[in-house]
Amino acid sequence: MIINAHEHPGVNAEKHQKQYGIDVSVLLPVGDEAQAKAVEMASSSPSRYVPFIWVGYEDRWQAAADTVKHHAEQFGCRGVKFQPLLQHGFPDDKRLYPMYEYCQQSSLVVLWHCGTVGFRQEFGRAHLARYANSAVGVDRVAADFPQLKLIIGHLGGNFIYEACVIAAKHEHVYLDTAYLGWYAPRMFPRTTPAAMIEHAVRVAGADRVLYAFEGVPPAVVQQAELDENTKQAVLYRNAARLLGLPAEQS
Repeated sequence: MIINAHEHPGVNAEKHQKQYGIDVSVLLPVGDEAQAKAVEMASSSPSRYVPFIWVGYEDRWQAAADTVKHHAEQFGCRGVKFQPLLQHGFPDDKRLYPMYEYCQQSSLVVLWHCGTVGFRQEFGRAHLARYANSAVGVDRVAADFPQLKLIIGHLGGNFIYEACVIAAKHEHVYLDTAYLGWYAPRMFPRTTPAAMIEHAVRVAGADRVLYAFEGVPPAVVQQAELDENTKQAVLYRNAARLLGLPAEQS
């Protein structure tokens, strides 16, 4: 079984499932249209898709708790996706604390993108690198909400050192493997996605790393220098435990 913990709603989600043998994909919306698409896809195929919530740009964060509660109760969304490069905010923004409290009480997951990317803009908004290192803010949130399930996306990207250490510090902080094919050749010295995953497992622990696609096929995990039990934990067991999904195919 394979659970993809980082997918975006749209036609490519199904293509990736078919091409790479992915059984379940977590749909992470960026923008209101993508939010509606995630709900629609999960409603049509609830065994294949797990929808997350988009709470909007930082000027809407005061209402984030109400937004999350509505989508969780009405549509069965299981987590919240943040893209701070686009939203222009940090994880430890106190306007988000009521939302974190609700997520902690409701066992919802909160995922923060982490890492600098090469996009100039999206939806007419600038991608700003000053918000790229969300790991340090996640550290503060993890300390303030010790039962809140948190994910740092992309193993932290170019902030992999901080992300792995923070995940090692907090047993409720996880890392996902998305987009490593982009990050790895841009690191200095250059590395590989498999080596980044091996490093994350070594530092943060085998139970804290989640397989995620965005250009990283499951074969990368299979080819990594990890024991078979660890590979299965990364490919599906960790995500199944985190999201409350069946640990095996029915």
